Amino acid sequence: MVVEALSGLLRKAIAENMYKGYLVGSKKVDISILQYADDTIFFGEATMENVRALKATLRAFELISGLKINYAKSCFGAFEVSDQWRSDAAKYLNCTLLSIPFTYLGMPIGANPRRTQMWNNIIHKYERKLDSKNSGGKAQKDTTKIPWVKWDTVCLSKNKGGLGIKDLSNFNEALLGKWGWELANNQNQPWARILLSKYGGWKELISSGKSKFSSQWWQDLKAIF
Repeated sequence: MVVEALSGLLRKAIAENMYKGYLVGSKKVDISILQYADDTIFFGEATMENVRALKATLRAFELISGLKINYAKSCFGAFEVSDQWRSDAAKYLNCTLLSIPFTYLGMPIGANPRRTQMWNNIIHKYERKLDSKNSGGKAQKDTTKIPWVKWDTVCLSKNKGGLGIKDLSNFNEALLGKWGWELANNQNQPWARILLSKYGGWKELISSGKSKFSSQWWQDLKAIF
């Protein structure tokens, strides 16, 4: 409820023509802010007018809410501008420069999900958790032969002799199918309007054509329809 005030302040700045968002796709869908809990991403034209308006908006939010922006964890990035301009803008906002890929909600943004190195940090995170759980007792050499079991069997429910582990391929396909269903039935949602403007929406999704310029996610989504 509190951070909704931040969206309200930015909408006011846009209405007063003080801030200009980023226009996506052929239909020019205006995107200026994405929020999830206390994580926020601002989008806009790479101009100093926008930078000054953004700093004023953040300062106003601090004053009316009593909260403080954690600039040490905040980053600024811009495309198709000089390194000097990018550095000056980041300094004005008291932020560090954004590097690509960056992490948002625990996921790397801007990386190719097909590349194994994208998932290295997540793999290492769970390796550390497993190591911490196994480090309590005295280490003993395990001479037991590993009983290899087919993955299809592992993914069976426990009452059928498996471990009840999800088959990630099937689970991912089900999630993609859900996205396709939502796209067809909730076309007024902001994310659906973005996909309509950028890729052509549901009609393009079920077409047979391919686009090498689309994201990997959109290509995977098209592949199941």
